[in-house]
Amino acid sequence: MSQRTRPLLAAITATVVIMLLGLSGSAPAVVPANAPLNVTVDVTYKDQKDSETDSVQVIVELSPAVPTLSTPVDEQIEIDSAGSRTLSHSYTIITNANGPDIYDLSTPLITTNLSGSPVAIFQQDEVPITSVTLGATAAVANFPAGTTSISVPTDGAADNSVNGIEAGDTVRIDGKDHEVASVTDDGVAATLDLTSGHDAEVLAGDLIAETKTFALIISDIKIDDPASSATVEFTVSASSQSDSTLVASKPYTWTHEGGIFLPGIVHNQFECRDQGKNFGEVSVGQCLKLAAENSTECASAVMFSKTYPSWGCRCCAATTVNNLPGTAHKLWDIYELSTEPIKKLKAAMVTAEQACKGSGTPEKALTAAKTINQIARLLGDDDVRLAVEKSGTVATAAAILTAGCTDLPSGLCGIPYGAALKHNLRMFVLLAAKGGNDSITADAALQAYPDKTDSLHRRLLTEHRVLLGDADAFTDRSVKFIHSLFDALPPHLMKEGVTKDARFAVLTRKDQFKCGKNDTINLDAVLGATPRGFNVFDEDVGDVAENAFAMTGLSAYADRLMTVVRHEGAHQFDRVARAEDGGSLIARRDALAAESVVDKDWLRTGSAETLRTAPQEIIASQVGNQYLSNSGLQLQLALSRIKDHPTNLGWFLFNVDLMADRPDGCDSYKCTSAVRLYKETPMGSGTTETSCAALERDASGRVTKLTRFGKGCGTYTFAYNGSSMTPQSYTNEGHPRVASACMSEGILSSDRTTCSVPSDTTPPTMTLTSGEAADGATHNAAVTMTFTSSEETGTFTQSDITATNASVSNFSGSGTTYTATITPSSSSPSVVVGSNKFTDSAGNNNTTSNTYNWTHDDSTSSSSATTLLEQGFETTDLVGWSQDPYDDFDWTLHKEGSTSSADTGPSKANQGNYYSYTDSSSPNFPNKTANLLSPLLNFSGYSDVKLEFSYHMYGAGMGTLALQASQTGKAGPWTTVLSLFGNQGISWRKSTIDLSAYASPTVMLRFSAQTGSSYTSDISIDNIKITATQ
Repeated sequence: MSQRTRPLLAAITATVVIMLLGLSGSAPAVVPANAPLNVTVDVTYKDQKDSETDSVQVIVELSPAVPTLSTPVDEQIEIDSAGSRTLSHSYTIITNANGPDIYDLSTPLITTNLSGSPVAIFQQDEVPITSVTLGATAAVANFPAGTTSISVPTDGAADNSVNGIEAGDTVRIDGKDHEVASVTDDGVAATLDLTSGHDAEVLAGDLIAETKTFALIISDIKIDDPASSATVEFTVSASSQSDSTLVASKPYTWTHEGGIFLPGIVHNQFECRDQGKNFGEVSVGQCLKLAAENSTECASAVMFSKTYPSWGCRCCAATTVNNLPGTAHKLWDIYELSTEPIKKLKAAMVTAEQACKGSGTPEKALTAAKTINQIARLLGDDDVRLAVEKSGTVATAAAILTAGCTDLPSGLCGIPYGAALKHNLRMFVLLAAKGGNDSITADAALQAYPDKTDSLHRRLLTEHRVLLGDADAFTDRSVKFIHSLFDALPPHLMKEGVTKDARFAVLTRKDQFKCGKNDTINLDAVLGATPRGFNVFDEDVGDVAENAFAMTGLSAYADRLMTVVRHEGAHQFDRVARAEDGGSLIARRDALAAESVVDKDWLRTGSAETLRTAPQEIIASQVGNQYLSNSGLQLQLALSRIKDHPTNLGWFLFNVDLMADRPDGCDSYKCTSAVRLYKETPMGSGTTETSCAALERDASGRVTKLTRFGKGCGTYTFAYNGSSMTPQSYTNEGHPRVASACMSEGILSSDRTTCSVPSDTTPPTMTLTSGEAADGATHNAAVTMTFTSSEETGTFTQSDITATNASVSNFSGSGTTYTATITPSSSSPSVVVGSNKFTDSAGNNNTTSNTYNWTHDDSTSSSSATTLLEQGFETTDLVGWSQDPYDDFDWTLHKEGSTSSADTGPSKANQGNYYSYTDSSSPNFPNKTANLLSPLLNFSGYSDVKLEFSYHMYGAGMGTLALQASQTGKAGPWTTVLSLFGNQGISWRKSTIDLSAYASPTVMLRFSAQTGSSYTSDISIDNIKITATQ
């Protein structure tokens, strides 16, 4: 090389160095940092006239570089039994140098609101480290996409590594990570083999940089008050040992936001891999406390079954590594203390407020309802209750209810799902309220039901601790009747049964919370936040009546809603029987059940197999359905069967012992001397009337005498054999009638110790009525008058009747009802019963009756009644009468003989050969309606219009027959003129109805029959006749 080219070569050398350090693809190779790279370069120089080429050897010293350090990921928090936390963060580090370098790791800690000093260490593969070593090299040539073998410069040593990279390492090429399968280096050339091909072309000079992960562990983070916020600030640094000025740093701050810690499900439908201690039937909050106190046996997590709390709450074993999540199990959930439940609860309150204003979606409302329900389940624990109150969510829930919560979300399921949310808001404020499990404060009830119109629901809560889960659907009448039933139950059955171990019981109409019949939501998960609850039908008082004594030969119709409430409430009485006197009552139940073999051995006839195989239905059925609807009739049934089925009386006295009032200081039926008796009067009305009976017992606590007070009542004395609790015989003193006819007047004393009859000082009254001549009306003949006394009397006679301008004859009657014929002698007759004419059984004199007046008009006496319409069903068509096309089924024309079903219907027509009836065979029961329509009738010019017809209503499952009138034709409205329900006996009966009030200008009549609870509810009519006077 000539001397004049030297300056140029220096410039060329500088250019080569820059290219190599920049990892240009035109450079032949890249070697490790701190190692020399010997490269021979041919340089050609051209000026304006000639050129010159020469070889130059270049030595390049490559430098270290600042590595790339990732942001921490995979934050994990562990809390030990003492509440100390450990944080784990994962980092990735990648070299940017051209060869191996060591990077020292460090992190300073800055903390706030912690007690003690946390400790930080670095780990790689769970081994403590203080530094990370990374290698690097570069491709020496171009390699096509998909290649797995890349040539790199040798580091001069013949071995299985090159520039710090060996098999098993992870390297990054052009942004993609690869695992190194093997390395070969013979000291002259080296090759990297990858486990998978690179997805793009590798260019000469491309950096091949090693990458590694490591973890930062910060332990002993102690927070004294979890509700307060705390922080740990740290900056992880990786500095090159080759050049300490080359440092990569990543700052991070861990924050404990503070907040309320509650038991939360961390693994739904899982059980611990290994179980520790079983703490029994305690709340989840208490269980977590106990787990912390037993840290040698327990981890910080516990498992609990909402479905079967009796399994006990169990901690996960402390000695088991990786105890969570454990094994899948549908009935267990794993809980830990967490701030997440409160966060979710606050979010649910936001959703609830939106839903109650009509916004949001039904699905969001349902999700919020479930969240509130989950937290409400935990509120039996005082610590949880206080924590939830501190969160402010109780006040929020109360405020939402106070605002009204009436505009529920729109959409297909808006009403039921919104109603579930509103119901859970009520449960939430009630369960979160201060106080024990034996009362509901007026303030809490007012928060749940803030509106004036909710006073009946509120009263039921404060007086009986019963929350109606009815979505506000019950009528006021139904709520009053439910209240009256619970008011009539003995306190021990409410306290130790219906509301035992619960702040309140929930009586739920489940259909109100479902979106259609096929809705599959788990209503227990949505609504079941209290351990006491029962479900009733989706109906109200007055909708349906059914015979509680079906298939016994007796009939006592009771309102079905009240029957269901009694039945479901009585299910809770099992708890009383189990606890009573060491379980003696439940043992009696089981012994009697073993003796009850055939249907008639049970008071609920027709259910032997059911009650034998489902003992939980025994008390619910025999007490709830029968005793609470008609105790006297149940006694009559038991007495009537004592010869062939003595267990009936055993069951009745079992019911008596269960129901007998426990006076203060008495916790066993054996020390009771009075029992409440019940009767729904009138039948089917839902009204619960109570009286009581006095009891005498022997030394074993068996009832030897039962005395009922009142008219027609008396004393029963029972005789036993040996130690049996079932009487073998009885005697009856002073009881002229059957048990059900007794007008029991027993009054329970205020201390619930005795039953007696109060002195009778009330004078009897007398009411005069007549179906032939209305008071003040005009009539042209003698009338039959009925005299009805408010009390039974044996001293009322014909001479006690004062008739002015009339005579009295044909006097008859007894007890409370008497009749007489009154024949006028002038145009202004009147009848009255003066005061002090007769007495009741207590000797009280009567008061003056009403005075009955009417006008007697002889001028009309020559007019005779005209028959305007007759229907005896003796032709094959209905002759003007028609079926209603909009009812459930039709009336059937039947010739002679009985209907198609046994135990119901007449044996023949009332007159002629044909009659019409409603066939209640399946599918026409229950509660199906058939209407028979008359032609449109015009009674213009007629007076004294009367309808008479014969009817037959026999069958244990009998329904209702109504005669209705419409003065506007088929479209209605329809007014009920007469209503008959229940079993009316096996014979045809006749009814006469005055239609004068419906005679102008036109009227249409219909017979509306509704089937009862079974196929034994055929209803028949015949011999219809309408007469009038013109």
